[in-house]
This record gives sequence, structure tokens and C-alpha cells, in this order.
Amino acid sequence: MAIIQVISFDAVGTLIHPDPPVEVVYAQFANQFGIRVTPDEIRQRLKMAARSGPPPAHRGHPGEGRKYAYQWWRGFVQRVFQPYINGRRVPFFDELFRYFESPSAWQLDPAVPRLFNTLSNRGIKIVLASNFDDRLRSLARAFAIDTWIDRYFLSMELGYPKSSPEFYQKMIDELGLHAKELIHIGDHPIEDVQIPHRVGIRTHLVQHHLPAPQIILNG
Repeated sequence: MAIIQVISFDAVGTLIHPDPPVEVVYAQFANQFGIRVTPDEIRQRLKMAARSGPPPAHRGHPGEGRKYAYQWWRGFVQRVFQPYINGRRVPFFDELFRYFESPSAWQLDPAVPRLFNTLSNRGIKIVLASNFDDRLRSLARAFAIDTWIDRYFLSMELGYPKSSPEFYQKMIDELGLHAKELIHIGDHPIEDVQIPHRVGIRTHLVQHHLPAPQIILNG
């Protein structure tokens, strides 16, 4: 069996969790602006918006990633609230975008620092593989886990979403690895398990809690 050189982690839903949940936050912002909508309604609209829009990926110059992310999220939020705003722009989008850049919007899984430290001490590099944008870098700094992270592979910069095998193949190529020298860990059964399997990457599905290092390496 190949020696594991790198472990990649999904971010949202694996390492960090929105607190309160996204649908609650969206509903709170909307209600503050006179748009009456419930978290349950938002939950359904979030699913629709994810299905109906373009993937969260940018194929332009890497330095354009933040600008594209802002535009992509604007379109996403617009789709979520379309039935309630009669064709107008969502009036609180800028505040919502900044809100999710703040560490106060998130909870870090308490197992992360110890897990990252253990893996790093064993000589294993840690990278993040996410459909989120470069706000993830500032969140990692705020949670003091950035010193363990070797690289960030973000769909808004890499050019492919995690639903595409090309995302993982490009990550392998840029790391200069064979697929069997990498393990990917995440909470989505398709994007974090089935898709990386298609390019030969071993995976571990997070269902409730992050696995212990020995489970990751021996699983």
C-alpha cells in the first residue's frame, strides 16, 4: 500500500459548521428587511438554488476568484429569495456575504486542532478542498488552524467544482502525487466520496464526528 503523503479535508460541514444554520441566518436577515419567510421555506429554496444555477467554479485568472465568488453568491442568494422580492435585488446581500466571513458565524469542530497537530507531527501534509471561496483562508486564520494547512484547493480558483472529477485530478497533479498517496475526508457522499473515487483517491465519509488519525490512516 502506498504511503500517505497528504490528507485533504472538505471544509463546510466537515471542519466548520454554520451556527446558527444557514437557513436560520437567511431568514433572520430577510425578516430584518421586511421579507417574511421561515427557515423551513429557505431550506427548500436553498436546494432549488443549488440545482438551478451554475457550479461554484471559476476558470479565469486566479486573482479573479474573490470577485467571481462575490458574483456567484449574489446570484445564488438572488435565486433563493426570488419569489419574495418581485424581481428586485436582494437588499441585504452585502451584509450576508460579510456575515459568513466572520468566525462568529461558524463553529470549528473541537477535534480539528488535535487531529491536525497529530497528522502534522507524523509528516503528513494537510490541504483543504472546498467549494467555498477565499473567505476560508481568513476563517482558518481566525480559528488558528492555518499554520497546519499546506494548501487550499478552492473551486472558485481551481476552475472546477467538487462535483467534477477534474477538481480532484487537478489537485493530484498540482500536488505532484499519485492518487493512492492521498486520502480525502468530507461529509458529502457524492462530492467527497464517489467523485474522488473516480480518480483513485481513498476517502473517509464524515457522518457525525471527525475520525481519529489511526482510523484515517488504517481505514
